[in-house]
Amino acid sequence: MENNKVELKIFPDINSAKKIISFLEENKFEYSIEERNSGYNVGIITDVLDNQVTIWVNKLDYDKIMSYDIIKELFNAPEHYLYTFSDKDIIDAITNPNEYTTEEIKIAIKIASDRGLKIPIKQADLIKESIENNEFEDNKAEYPTKPIEEIKNNSIKRSAISLIIFIGLFYFILKWDFTYILVLAGVVLIHEIGHFLAMKIFKYNDLGIFFIPLIGAYATGKKDIISQKQNVIILFSGPLPGIIIGLILYYFGLINNNEFLLRTSNIFILLNLFNLIPVMPLDGGKIIKSVFFESNEMINKVFLFLSIIILTIYSLFAQSYFLLIIPFLLISQLTKQSKIKKIREELKKKTIDFNKTYEELTDKEYWLIRDEIGAQIKYFNQFITQKKYTISDKEQNIIKQVKAIIQKKPIKDLTIFGKIIITFIWLLTFIIPFVVIAFYHIRLGFE
Repeated sequence: MENNKVELKIFPDINSAKKIISFLEENKFEYSIEERNSGYNVGIITDVLDNQVTIWVNKLDYDKIMSYDIIKELFNAPEHYLYTFSDKDIIDAITNPNEYTTEEIKIAIKIASDRGLKIPIKQADLIKESIENNEFEDNKAEYPTKPIEEIKNNSIKRSAISLIIFIGLFYFILKWDFTYILVLAGVVLIHEIGHFLAMKIFKYNDLGIFFIPLIGAYATGKKDIISQKQNVIILFSGPLPGIIIGLILYYFGLINNNEFLLRTSNIFILLNLFNLIPVMPLDGGKIIKSVFFESNEMINKVFLFLSIIILTIYSLFAQSYFLLIIPFLLISQLTKQSKIKKIREELKKKTIDFNKTYEELTDKEYWLIRDEIGAQIKYFNQFITQKKYTISDKEQNIIKQVKAIIQKKPIKDLTIFGKIIITFIWLLTFIIPFVVIAFYHIRLGFE
C-alpha cells in the first residue's frame, strides 16, 4: 500500500485514534499507523504527551471510508472548548493545572505549541512531574461508582389489569356491544403480540404488553443497540399478521354469509391499515421515520408537527375527543426532545461522549451528565445538587433520564435498494387487501 496510501487523519495520541482504527478493522479496510513526536513541548516541556499518530489508508478506499456516517460524525465533531481560550487563558490553564483534568492540560499544551506560546521552565517541570505521577483531579477518586439500574420485569398481572380496564371503559363509557369489545381487544392483542414476538426474536429485554383505555395498546421492550432492519421488521410484525388474518376471515365470512366473521374481518383489516398510516406515533409513521430520516432532527420535528395537526383534526372531525390525548403526548415529546438537545449541546462543549450505552458510561461521565440534567431540567433540580455526588431517593428516575440522553444511534444497515423494497411493501399493504376482497366478490359472482 506504500505507493498508494493517503493520509486519513492526524491524532494527538493513539487513544484518540481508537474509534477510527476499530471502524477500519471492522470494515476490513487496509490501513497503517505512523507515530512521530507530536511537537507539543512548546520548546520547554518534553515527553509530556504521547506521540502524534497519523492514520494512512489506501487511495482507492478513501472516498468510500469518508462516505460513512460514523466517519463524518467523528471528523466533524466540535473542537474542544479550550480552543476558544485566549493566549492568556491558555497559559493560565497550564500554570494552574489543579483546576483542569489531565486531558485538558494536554490539550492546552498542544494549543500553546500551535500558537508558539512560552511557559516558565520551573512551571513546565512541575507540570511534567504531575502528569507522570497522575496527580490531577481526574485521577482522584472523586467520582463515586455510578448507580446500578433497577430492572423491574413487566408482569402478566399488570398486562391483564390493563386489558380489563380497556374492556370495562369501552363497555361502560362508549356502550359498545360486549361481544365486539372482546373482538376489538383480541384484534389489538394479536397486533401487539406480533410486535412482542419480533422483539423477542431480536433479544429485547423487559418485554410487556399494556392496554391504553379507549385508545389502544403498545408492546414494550429494551435493547441498547438496534438496527434499521430490526426496527422495521418489528414495526411490520404488528399490522401485517392482522391484515392477513382479516382477509382469511373475510373469505370465510363471504362464502358462508356470516355477518359476525365479516364484521370481525373488517375490524382486523381496517384497524391494522389505519395503523400503517404515515403519522406518528402509528407504526406507519415510525417506519417512515426509521427508514428515511431517523437522524435528521429538523425533518423529525416537522414530521411530529404534521402528525399533531393531522391527529387533532381527525379527533375533532370524528368527534373522538378522547384521542386528543395522542397529539398532547406528541407535544410533550417535542418539549422533551428540545431539552435533551440542549443538554447534548452542553455535553459536546465538555467533550463528553453520549453515543454509548449505560454500561459503557464511565463513573465520571455519569455524574457530569447528571449535573447537566439538574442544571437544564427544572423537575430534576430539586433532586440534584451540582458537584455533590451522592445517591438521591429519585436516582432511578435520574438514571432513566441519563439513558434518554445517551441513547446509542440505530445502526444504519439499510441500503437504498432496501429502502425502496420497504416502501414498496408498505404501499402494497394498502392495495392488496382491496384487490383480494374484490377478487373474492368476483369469484363468488361467477360461481
